[in-house]
Amino acid sequence: LSQTPSPRSRAAARMRVAMLVVAVARAAVLSPSAGRTIREGGVHIEEGFAPLRLVDDVRYDVSALKAHGLFQPAGPRGMRLASWCDPIDRNRSLGDWQAFLALWERLDEVRQELEAEVGSLLDEIEIHYVQYPKGGFYQRHVDDFDSAEPRASRRKIAFICYFTPTGWRLDDGGALRVFFHDRHTDIQPHPGSLVLLDSA
Repeated sequence: LSQTPSPRSRAAARMRVAMLVVAVARAAVLSPSAGRTIREGGVHIEEGFAPLRLVDDVRYDVSALKAHGLFQPAGPRGMRLASWCDPIDRNRSLGDWQAFLALWERLDEVRQELEAEVGSLLDEIEIHYVQYPKGGFYQRHVDDFDSAEPRASRRKIAFICYFTPTGWRLDDGGALRVFFHDRHTDIQPHPGSLVLLDSA
C-alpha cells in the first residue's frame, strides 16, 4: 500500500532539507578571514584544523611509512635537513591510509574554499610528509620564484599542517619564520594547526 503525503508532511520534509542545506553551507573549514589575509600578503593560521585524533593517526602513518623505508632525504643539500615521503604513491596496506585520506579530503575542502576567495587554483594538491629530526632545519628561501614555467602549473598557495606531538613545548623548537619586506614573524608548530600563505 502507498499513501500520498499530506501537505503538512511535505512542508515539514522541505523544511528539514532546507535546514540540512543551511547546515552544510555553514560548515566551512577555514575561518572567514583566511582568503582576505592571503590576498593581502599575510599568513593565515588555522588553529585546530586537524583534530587531535587525526594528528595521532597521521603520526602513526608517518612512523609506519618511515619504518618501511619510504622516506628519503629532502634537498637541496646544505639548505635543508629533513626527510620526506610521498604519502599517495605507496602500498595502501601500510600505515593508516584512511588517516591520510581524511587529511587529503580536508585539505581539498581548503583548496575549494580558497579558490572562491583568491581565484583559480590547481585542480590537485601537491602534498608530502616531511619530518625534521632534532637539529633539523630549512634555510631562508623563496618558496616559488619567477621562472619560465607557465603560471598555471606553478604553486600559488603554500600550506604547512603540523603533526607535532600533543605534548609539544616551546623549547622543542620547530617554529616557521616568515619574512616580509621589513619584518618577520615566527609561527609555532602547534599540533593540528594549518598555515597558509601566498607563494606566487
